[in-house]
Amino acid sequence: MNKLSRNNWYYDDPNDAQELGKNWCVSVPYHDLRIIEATREMAKHKNCKSISQYVRRVIWDDIRANERELLSAASHS
Repeated sequence: MNKLSRNNWYYDDPNDAQELGKNWCVSVPYHDLRIIEATREMAKHKNCKSISQYVRRVIWDDIRANERELLSAASHS
């Protein structure tokens, strides 16, 4: 593993940036295994470079929609 830059939180070599991420393991029950192939197809359909990129996009879209919903509810109170 490369050392961090002295004055920065990031790596000197951009190729080492992959080491900064985290992995999630997602449990998929047997009766729902078709979600794996459906997710792969949706990632391609949405022009994502990977399934991971698609999943992150879906999660961020959901987070933003929830934030808008909460702001809207707060303004109507």
